[in-house]
Amino acid sequence: MRYLLFIYISLHASLAKGQLDTIYTNKEKIACSVKEVTPDAIQFTYPNETIVNSLYKNTIQKVVFRSGRTQVFSESSPLIEIDGIEDYGKVTITQVEGELKGLYKIGEVSSSSRGGTAYSNVDRVKERALNKLKMEAVMRGANLIYMAYQKTEGNRYGGYFQSAKAAETIYSGVAYSNNLLKKQELIDRLSGADFLVSDKQIVLLKGMAIYKAEYSLEYIKTDIRILRVYEEGSQLFVEAKIRNFESSAFRVVRFNDSTFTLLAEDKNKIMNFIVPFKSQ
Repeated sequence: MRYLLFIYISLHASLAKGQLDTIYTNKEKIACSVKEVTPDAIQFTYPNETIVNSLYKNTIQKVVFRSGRTQVFSESSPLIEIDGIEDYGKVTITQVEGELKGLYKIGEVSSSSRGGTAYSNVDRVKERALNKLKMEAVMRGANLIYMAYQKTEGNRYGGYFQSAKAAETIYSGVAYSNNLLKKQELIDRLSGADFLVSDKQIVLLKGMAIYKAEYSLEYIKTDIRILRVYEEGSQLFVEAKIRNFESSAFRVVRFNDSTFTLLAEDKNKIMNFIVPFKSQ
């Protein structure tokens, strides 16, 4: 009798699950009833609720409907997850405001590049400036840039009435991410406040260099103590003590199974502290 009851309960649960749609976002799986698919968003209700909720398509990978049909949305919003500074080439550039819906604003980014002589290759100057812009976006935890301003001046050759000037490009925009870091997930991963970091990696972007776009890697050994994890708006921060570093507030730009990355900056440079989680 118990065996038959178990079969009935399992069958009932499977049927109930089969009567729901499933939305796969960048962070979670939502069992729900999809009410409408608009050009920008999906409207749905949770089980046993009547309130209609909305999710922008930029945050959705796919929807599996109860009929078995699958609709993929990631193709219309090709945002790629960024693991570190080496992935700067994967940052998406857009000038379409509609593509920002559902994304999280990270902050402003800017860059510039100038040729070495009045005979510089203008396309290479533009490429260097764009690469620097993408690097800064990655270090701030973004994977999309809304390009708000761009200006390129070509080479100006010297003459009797004017001096020579090398080509120059200036970019500025706003960085966004489609991933929202969750406070509790980071707290669970930290599992304690004290860390001894043996091979901590610091990524330094040479933002002041105008002749090339590059970043440098430096490995140091130091102590770091995490005092607390807190949120400000949609962004995640830690209060920490790092030896030989004055600041105590660092924004968390990303974390995975093995490391978490903190942002530090001053007037001349921005840095990432890539910190391994405490060994269990």
